[in-house]
Amino acid sequence: MKVRIESLLPCFQETVWEEVQKFELLQEVAYPLLTFRLADGEAAPDWWQAGESMAVNLYAFNRIPLGKHTLTVERVDAEAHEIRSREHNAFIHRWDHRIQVQYVAEDLTRYVDEVEIDAGLLTFPIWLFAQWFYRHRHRRWQQIADRICEADRPTADDLPETEIPKREK
Repeated sequence: MKVRIESLLPCFQETVWEEVQKFELLQEVAYPLLTFRLADGEAAPDWWQAGESMAVNLYAFNRIPLGKHTLTVERVDAEAHEIRSREHNAFIHRWDHRIQVQYVAEDLTRYVDEVEIDAGLLTFPIWLFAQWFYRHRHRRWQQIADRICEADRPTADDLPETEIPKREK
């Protein structure tokens, strides 16, 4: 089953693209529903790299252990502004995730999460969870965009000076 959620963010495409490549952002957009702790004491990567594979311990609400989850970054395409990962765990056979960052206008970007899920008999309940989870992620993205995209917004100093016409009496 497939989940596709998209949002418009008031940011430049490059600002969103830069942020989406960071492991730290995954933690921030997933919190508090899910948290990821690297297994085996590994250090978290700063940036997603194609070919990178990691095992994380997955937690619901930062407390309830959900087991080990394996995430492999299949592709990071700077030209297409797309990241693809293949993920799985004891319950989910396939969680293929595609993130797209699409230009809409100079200071408006479409952010898309698309996930293909196969979990056998658990596919439908996990698909329902994914719908909830990705909607949560997109709400968090809106909050984060307010912070990270502040530099993208013009200030009064950036606006051209215009002459204000005088009123005729």
